[in-house]
This record gives sequence, structure tokens and C-alpha cells, in this order.
Amino acid sequence: MNRNSLIAIAASAMLATPAFAETVIAVQPIGTVQIAAHHGAKSGHSMQATGAPEIKVQQSSSGTAYIAGGASVDVREAMEKRRSEFPLSVSVSACSGQYLVADRLSLSGPNGEFLSVTDAGPLVMTKPPASGQITAEATWKGQTQRKSFSANTKDTVNICFKA
Repeated sequence: MNRNSLIAIAASAMLATPAFAETVIAVQPIGTVQIAAHHGAKSGHSMQATGAPEIKVQQSSSGTAYIAGGASVDVREAMEKRRSEFPLSVSVSACSGQYLVADRLSLSGPNGEFLSVTDAGPLVMTKPPASGQITAEATWKGQTQRKSFSANTKDTVNICFKA
């Protein structure tokens, strides 16, 4: 695949991520296109030369593995394919349905906080504690929302904000 093809793939990916109006694209020599929000957020994923996103597993400061991202449909679909590895899924959106990136998202279980992510979302997936109640707390533009749910939930938990 030549450089022009990689740039075309990157441009397509950029158009698919309207939440990131200012996007930085860097063509890597190994055929991977890196896409990251201009404001400095870590994208948590890259795009293979085939156009399929590669989701990178990240580690929180407490050692909890998670994946985050999902501004584009392709990335959300790639993340969903990893649902068996990361069965707890939390999305952040405006109550009108538009996906948002929370300033901070934290998840707490019976033994306290097990995940804290800045520039989180719009989708964050991780492994929950074995059982018990989980509380998700998200902050966006000075607003904080909390939601409690069972660690065994199979549904994506949505936290919405009034935009």
C-alpha cells in the first residue's frame, strides 16, 4: 500500500470522527496511521493499513486494564468485538444522544475505586469486579453524573449530560 492510499484511509477516518474537529494524523513507516485529538487526548487506537482500527489496551494507575475510544463507528464496532475480554461497558453522551468525551470517568466497586480515566470515552470498557454494585461517576464541563449498577450487567451503562 502506498503513502497516498494511507493518507486516503486517514482522511476517511477523520471524516468519520466529527467529535474531533481538529485531528492530527501521522503516517507511520510501518503502515499504521495514528489518529489523536488535537487537544492532547490519547486516542487509544490506531488504524491498520487495511482500514480496520486496532484497539490498544491501556492500564489505569491502579493496574486495571481497559480500552477507550469510540468516536467513530469503526472504532466502536472494533471495541464491541472485544466485549468478551472487557465485559463492563460505560458510554458517555449528551442526553440528546450525541457522544461525549468526559473530562474524567471513575468506576468504584465494593473495594473502592478500580478505574479512573481522564478524557474518557465516549466508550470505556473494562473487566468488572467479580460481583457487587459498581458506581460510575463522570464529569463533563463542570457537571457530574453518577450511576450505580450491578457488576454482572451485560448492557452498556450510559451516563448522559444535559448539553
